[in-house]
Amino acid sequence: MVLRVWQESSVRCVITSKGGGSSMDMDPSNFHQTMLCPCEGCTYVCRSEHLVPHIFGAHPFSREVENIRRMQERRIVALQYQLKFEIHMMHYWHNFVQIAREKEETKNKEAAGRDDEQTSEQPGDKKTRDSPEQSVKSDVPEEKEDQEVKSESTAEERRPAHNNKVTYRKIIYQAIMESPEKRLRVGEITKWIENNYSFFVKKKSSWKSTVRHNLSASTQENVNIVNSAAVDTNLAGESIDLRFQNINTKKVAPPPASLSRDCIFFCLILLQRRRETASAMGSKEVNPDLSPEDSLVLIRRSLKSANMAPGTHFDGNIPHIFVTLGASGDLAKKKIYPTLWWLFRDNLLPSNTIFFGYARSKLSIEKLRANCDPWMKVKPDEKQRYEEFWKLNYYVDGTYDTRRDFEILNQEMEKHEKGPTANRLFYLALPPPVFNPVTVNIKNTCMCTKGWTRVIIEKPFGRDAESSKALSDHLASLFKEDQIYRIDHYLGKEMVQNLITLRFGNRIFNPTWNRDNIASVLISFKEPFGTQGRGGYFDEFGIIRDVMQNHLLQILCLVAMEKPASIHPDDIRYEKVKVLKCVDPLKLENCVLGQYVGDPEGEGDAKLGYLEDKTVPKDSVTPTYALSVMKIKNERWDGVPFILRCGKALNERKAEVRIQFKDVPGDIFHGKPKRNELVMRVQPGEAVYVKLMTKSPGMSFDMEETELDLSYHSRYHDVKMPDAYERLLLDVFCGMQMHFVSSDELSEAWRIFTPLLHQIEREKVRPIMYKYGSRGPKEADVMSSANDFKYYGSYKWVQPK
Repeated sequence: MVLRVWQESSVRCVITSKGGGSSMDMDPSNFHQTMLCPCEGCTYVCRSEHLVPHIFGAHPFSREVENIRRMQERRIVALQYQLKFEIHMMHYWHNFVQIAREKEETKNKEAAGRDDEQTSEQPGDKKTRDSPEQSVKSDVPEEKEDQEVKSESTAEERRPAHNNKVTYRKIIYQAIMESPEKRLRVGEITKWIENNYSFFVKKKSSWKSTVRHNLSASTQENVNIVNSAAVDTNLAGESIDLRFQNINTKKVAPPPASLSRDCIFFCLILLQRRRETASAMGSKEVNPDLSPEDSLVLIRRSLKSANMAPGTHFDGNIPHIFVTLGASGDLAKKKIYPTLWWLFRDNLLPSNTIFFGYARSKLSIEKLRANCDPWMKVKPDEKQRYEEFWKLNYYVDGTYDTRRDFEILNQEMEKHEKGPTANRLFYLALPPPVFNPVTVNIKNTCMCTKGWTRVIIEKPFGRDAESSKALSDHLASLFKEDQIYRIDHYLGKEMVQNLITLRFGNRIFNPTWNRDNIASVLISFKEPFGTQGRGGYFDEFGIIRDVMQNHLLQILCLVAMEKPASIHPDDIRYEKVKVLKCVDPLKLENCVLGQYVGDPEGEGDAKLGYLEDKTVPKDSVTPTYALSVMKIKNERWDGVPFILRCGKALNERKAEVRIQFKDVPGDIFHGKPKRNELVMRVQPGEAVYVKLMTKSPGMSFDMEETELDLSYHSRYHDVKMPDAYERLLLDVFCGMQMHFVSSDELSEAWRIFTPLLHQIEREKVRPIMYKYGSRGPKEADVMSSANDFKYYGSYKWVQPK
């Protein structure tokens, strides 16, 4: 067990790391990892990844964001915990000092006794001093010698300090009485101990080892406090009146590092939020009706991932430099720069953030801005803020394989890193062939020497298992895994993030979420447009690599994974990898491949087929449509087909998860009931609805299909739904890796798809043609039906207005 103590602003805290892991210094400005939700009537325990949907209004229990009364009550509890903790630690300090002093006194007495013995020694006493018993005793180590001497002392002298029930009460009372106002701020007890026990100051290393030993002992002293604290709720400070009625000790099992980790986090969070709120509001009373945006600003300033190293947290006062590599490309102008602007506009980025663009094109900031303007969505009242954003932007041109150009970029960045600490983020909005030289140059010339460096990589992460492994090995040779953020923007979408909450936050789904009740699962991605002049890039990868191997497979993991130990990123990633390990590699006989052709009766691009795109090779067999059937071989899902379907130039724009339940056993309605379905729509318009059978209104006893639905548009009409890239880029600033792809997930995903992809390319499998604007190849519907998915076509859900 490793223990580290941190103290600042009169808050003292200890955290232990299990399993011999490293300890973490703790700062209240760092922590929003775990907290009790501040909503009225809510007992939900929030973690950082819950905060965003909660603050935006998608809270499972309540939509209110702040309630001062409940926060004050929880602050009292938190400070009571803090006080108990201080007393507990003070107890160990006092014991150590007392024992050390007793040992010193014993040594002094022994030395004095030996001096007296030598001065009064007689010749006849030599036999006594050289007796066997005395010789054996002289070989005993000094520590045991001290213990034997101590055992010969009086009962009062040999009684250990930690068995004295009044020691703690006396020493705390003494500390309080010596304070000018007869009260102590949180943390001042420890300062008083340091000032009054010089031995502690001189022997800190020995003290730490003793504390570690005492905390891991089989029996511990536990301080119980009854009615121990009353809290002054003035925003100016956290002072405590100590009113001790009963302080005693008893033998109990070893405590989990005095306080649970959640209590420690909770205490720090409340104190920090109190300071931030007071600072933001001045001396005015805190407004309990803060807007979601304002509340999110306060929360995001202190968001931090639990497994990050000390000093790598989100800090609004530390300079952050965000570098977009490939700043002249489509991804940069359509997604990255608009996202950075929206985060800047909403005050969600550190205040000292600087933006750099880097590309081969020779551009000025004015030209770069002109390229991005059509995608920025600037409102009339935001123009001044928009000007401020571009004043923080810089551009450097250079090649991707020249070290000197990156050295120039580094020199430009250093001009904005005047303080002792700074952090850097690099977004690789680049084609895969230049990943290797760019990352090498970042490592050799642009790593931040004053803080952390993080690298964001856009898909595709290789073309197959071999190329993906080569890329992962290359990145691992340059960066640590916690520095690499493989971005899959589908993991940032509202409904995809909501899958975990729906599954594990609702009791009603758990009993039926298995092979005994679910007939099939359909995960769909449909686009109503073709490649539209970008077929050359698309033809290199195809629909399987572009959508199915990443977006749809990630959704499958969230639907099928077991309940994680917690919502910590590592726990969720672990469960996702476990699911993927249960999936066999795909075979061609379990797939349907298609390629769209033009519709003679269509308009505009609908008349053009895939091969009529001038950028596509005329003999291309790259599929623009794919349907694959997967089986998960574990106890929960054995035998349930997971159907992944994606395609371009289809009849609608839609991405959804459709869980179809089995037929009702013992049907008494003569086959009229249709299957129940749970549908989670990712786009367009986030929604969750359940299809079920009900009696038709009126005199008849007919049945009809209807739904219980939650449409985000109608239910949360006044709530801003952040873009997927907004969530993900903010998570990178904050160090949260939950919604990013790990190297283990990537390896398993390519293991599943690589044999199929190689077979398609080796045998040049010709896809089935389907008309632009249709549902896709008819063979796909046949395969879905053969795998126990029933498509009725008689009901279409209409989103409420």
